[in-house]
Amino acid sequence: MSFIKDSRILIRRLVIAVMFPLFCVILLAAEPDLTVAALHPDSRLLLEQSGGKMPVQLAKDYRILFLHNTGVAKGDDPLKNGYLVLLYPVFRQTDFEKFSKDDSDQIHIVLRTDALKQYEPIKNLTPPHKLALIVDDSWIFLVSEPRDVNVDAKILTFPTLSKLDQHRAVLFNEGKREKDNKILKFYPAPGDYPTAKPVPGKEGFFTSPYTGNVIDAQYMESGVILNDPAFPETDGKFFFLP
Repeated sequence: MSFIKDSRILIRRLVIAVMFPLFCVILLAAEPDLTVAALHPDSRLLLEQSGGKMPVQLAKDYRILFLHNTGVAKGDDPLKNGYLVLLYPVFRQTDFEKFSKDDSDQIHIVLRTDALKQYEPIKNLTPPHKLALIVDDSWIFLVSEPRDVNVDAKILTFPTLSKLDQHRAVLFNEGKREKDNKILKFYPAPGDYPTAKPVPGKEGFFTSPYTGNVIDAQYMESGVILNDPAFPETDGKFFFLP
């Protein structure tokens, strides 16, 4: 009887020893993982020249990832929202010291001092490489220009065009996903919004239907609803990107 009891205890301990690490892996996998990697500055040109396929000469160092602000693929096309991304990230989430947003619709990541040395090889690349905020190592959420990296202040800035994207970024950094949070209030109410007009000769730039101002939306998907940055979102000055 004692042998049977001891065997049951041993089996129970073995099950716990095996299942607990597995449970932790599953739990961690459920949290969004954020990394920052460099984009090839000629992504669009190179993908066009290769017919949307990975250029052979870059296959060892780069991969193709798609930019969209929801994580849901909607007809991803290498020639429209595909980018060549360096295989190895510049920063991982463990390199983030602080993550914040501001009234100018920007996301600021304060980096740990010891992580800055990882940016040195990227900083010296010619031409300068943009940086991408990547979610789950599978899709690009935001893109930062080289000028948005302030090494002295240890700050990496990602511009956004909506409070919704700001909120998403903060949720991702906190290890949360949209489906677990009520963020519908950040979406504009259903309505028949006007459509912005493309600026001739400047891909990704559009004219606001409200002010006529030129808006840089070169990293946004076609068909999304944006708020005119000249107005607070409470004014309802939303428009579609063609």
